[in-house]
Amino acid sequence: MKGVTATSDAAPAAPTGKTVDLATLTADYEAQDGETLTGTLAGNYKISIADGATVTLDGVTINGVNDMNYSWAGITCLGDATIILSGTNTVNGFYQDYPGIQAAAGKTLIINGTGSLTASSYGKGAGIGGVNNVACGNIEIQGGTITATSDAYGAGIGAGDRADCGNITISGGTVNATGGEYGAGIGGGRRGPDNGSCGNILISGGTVNATGGDKAAGIGGGRGYNAKNFSSCGTITITAGVTKVTATMGDGATNSIGAGYWGNCGTVTIGGVEGAITTSPYTYDPTAQAKPAATVAGERWRGRRRHADVCSDHDEHEAYLDGWLQRRGAHG
Repeated sequence: MKGVTATSDAAPAAPTGKTVDLATLTADYEAQDGETLTGTLAGNYKISIADGATVTLDGVTINGVNDMNYSWAGITCLGDATIILSGTNTVNGFYQDYPGIQAAAGKTLIINGTGSLTASSYGKGAGIGGVNNVACGNIEIQGGTITATSDAYGAGIGAGDRADCGNITISGGTVNATGGEYGAGIGGGRRGPDNGSCGNILISGGTVNATGGDKAAGIGGGRGYNAKNFSSCGTITITAGVTKVTATMGDGATNSIGAGYWGNCGTVTIGGVEGAITTSPYTYDPTAQAKPAATVAGERWRGRRRHADVCSDHDEHEAYLDGWLQRRGAHG
């Protein structure tokens, strides 16, 4: 890992349920279960979330500096973590290798709530997810309005540069994710000679807009290292439970949803239909898709019935007219 890691003793943990104003901190801080973080971080301190904790972000601003002396994410999850969003929150990573919010390897980060979050990195880290050349865990987004961006080589949501990430699940909220150069919007970052894979991606709810960097998918794989060292991702599933999903591939990419250039991935299934998507931008809107066969058949039946009614009225009119002409001729 690049850079020299600066360390300092974490401040004593506040009582569970306490609101912590980041503007008042004078040292690194580890948030505990039930706490609420608020305010603007005034110093270059490392903010972490304890393993297993649920923490609320309510009006948080963390503007990390791109300095190798501060080699950490804007927020570092030390294990399983749940972040509840309230109000407007902005979290930018510190040194360029690090993400806005780091999901611990082998663990799960859950993001939910009604607030908003803008998360970004200065370079090789993901917006939300992984560090350069360091694996990250699973990421689940259940609610909130989220904008996640990598400046270079990482995914918007997913892996950092030359690193692996776990599964990514989106079941609600509004998500806008943009990958850095060679990074997917949602999924893998740029592959290195040894690492560069993403787990399964499931989008079952919410509104999603994902844009890949050069040669990367909007949703799926980042660019591979070369023709012998492919990037990879697991299965990609988008269900009819979503509001709308839009994916845009980067320049020189092959798929908006699927594998990146010099990459491969598992089965892509969208609304029950299998196959990678090469159209870009591509939008899946379940309400705009073909109607179920039963509905179409019903409309055809009603159409035929209306046609039959019209024909019946026409026949009755012709019979009346013939009779009137005959009666007029008889009395002519």
